[in-house]
Amino acid sequence: MELCEEIYENLKEFPVSIIFSSGDYDYRIGTKKEIEESFLKQIQLFHMDTGQDTDESAVLSSPLYRRIVENTKIISEFKNWKSRRYQSTKYFCIPTTWKCWQGSAKNWRKIKTGSGFLFKTNLEITAVEAQKGPVLKQYIESLGYTMDEVMVLGDSLNDYSMLSMDFGATVAMENAMPEVKTVSKYITKSNEEFGVAYAIYGVLAQIRKENAGWMSEV
Repeated sequence: MELCEEIYENLKEFPVSIIFSSGDYDYRIGTKKEIEESFLKQIQLFHMDTGQDTDESAVLSSPLYRRIVENTKIISEFKNWKSRRYQSTKYFCIPTTWKCWQGSAKNWRKIKTGSGFLFKTNLEITAVEAQKGPVLKQYIESLGYTMDEVMVLGDSLNDYSMLSMDFGATVAMENAMPEVKTVSKYITKSNEEFGVAYAIYGVLAQIRKENAGWMSEV
């Protein structure tokens, strides 16, 4: 709860929609009008193929809009949320402008106890331990696999920890963020060119080639 309050205090001066994810529901702080605008912005940015130019009426009539509304609780002030002592696992912020994004990101860096991922359209803050790389390593080893047997693919900063670790094949999309491409061993085609499939077929082809050579030697 202390971290939630710290995040809120650092970002409340900016016109951002702050979402506290907590189990069954997402909690958003603001007026009903502000929250409805944040729904629209979220769907336009992340869920509609045509991006921010998507017609508002199409968004409002979509099943996704209704699902987000049903999964959201509106809180008028932070103190009301704090008094309920909810456990929050993730904080999701959607700035309204590029200038706002830059300012809120600068203020977020004052927060030392969370792990943040900056994107062109949003800011995500999670617990330091909640990163893909270490969690994936723990999971595959629990199944009896080693890191060199695993292929990972990604494009955003929340993939950074995973792609920077020594998995067998770390693959960034062609359209990935520059920081992600820098730490990856390989770069595949973009998501518009079926880059994931291209990378998987490439790995399978290499495996077949290596196995064919081994069999011929035997």
